[in-house]
Amino acid sequence: MLLAAALMSAACGSSSGPSSAKSASASARVAAARAQQLRASPPAGSAQGEVGASLGVQSSARLSDRVIAPRYTCGGGDVSVPVSWVGVSAKAKEIAILVRSFIAPGRFVVNWAVAGISPSLRGIAAGRLPAGAVVGLNSFGREGYSLCPAAGAAPVTWIAVLALPHRLALGPGFDPTTVEAQSTLPGVQWGSLLAYSARPAAGHAGG
Repeated sequence: MLLAAALMSAACGSSSGPSSAKSASASARVAAARAQQLRASPPAGSAQGEVGASLGVQSSARLSDRVIAPRYTCGGGDVSVPVSWVGVSAKAKEIAILVRSFIAPGRFVVNWAVAGISPSLRGIAAGRLPAGAVVGLNSFGREGYSLCPAAGAAPVTWIAVLALPHRLALGPGFDPTTVEAQSTLPGVQWGSLLAYSARPAAGHAGG
């Protein structure tokens, strides 16, 4: 899937490279290039820079250094992030949001999954959801939001928005993979934003 592949590429590119200096240097260059592309904020009305993306996604939770403010992590209030988007087609019937974090090569956790958002909306406020929105299970077995950087991992967090040409009609506690699976279906739009849930340690890609 485009969305899953892009997430894995960005997160793996942001982790530490092999032990040899030559491989680490090449890995760092590739990671920096990927991160620079994926972290660029889109201009109003345009799409994010990832291949296949057609929505522009932004969040005021992401500070100027691309680190998510502590208020939105378990180190602060663990308040759900505000998210805004542009470029939704008039044919969209539903908006969904996924927040995922890298924990190890090829492994991610779901911090938040939301569906049932009206396609007429262009954003959600911090700590709030509009009427009709439903929340799925996160990787911690709860219906809700929680963003805790994994110890020893590159603290890469991916905020994705999908505009669907059909209604999913999901209920509370839905399986978040149901939303992710939509990303390759005809007519589905998506866009995403890469951020750090904590300040990256030396050795991880910066930009």
